[in-house]
Amino acid sequence: MSTTTPTASLTVRKTLPCRPERAFRAWTDPSQYEQWFTSCGGMAMTAEMDLRVGGKYRLTCKHGDGQPTTHVGGEFLVIEPPHRIEYTWIWEKESNPAWNDRSVVTVTFTALPENRCELVLTHALISDPEQRKGHAEGWTRIIDNMAAAMARP
Repeated sequence: MSTTTPTASLTVRKTLPCRPERAFRAWTDPSQYEQWFTSCGGMAMTAEMDLRVGGKYRLTCKHGDGQPTTHVGGEFLVIEPPHRIEYTWIWEKESNPAWNDRSVVTVTFTALPENRCELVLTHALISDPEQRKGHAEGWTRIIDNMAAAMARP
């Protein structure tokens, strides 16, 4: 029998072909975020963000395959342009009935030579191993999408 740990987390790393300033803007500007933040083809994203500590955000995912629209949201905890952002991640119950956590996403952008940066995303406090696995797969696809978007001029 496995035990769940409320402190369990996942980490995704990726080198992006841009400076931290550009990556941070892409992560925090709703119009840019909507362009790359999808985990599968055919999904349309709407992002609302009050980008300040204590401000709220809400993401609406409209799936192109007939699945119901999903919503996730939370509150910004740390905003340190252009290097770090941290926020809570809470699925609305009708979007993900198995979700019981008030998890936390931390994204850092570290400058690398040749106008690149390393993105490190840590999603912490996910108690359910299946949810953690699904989110690791989703974040990996999403960050790959972001890298492709940042490669375009």
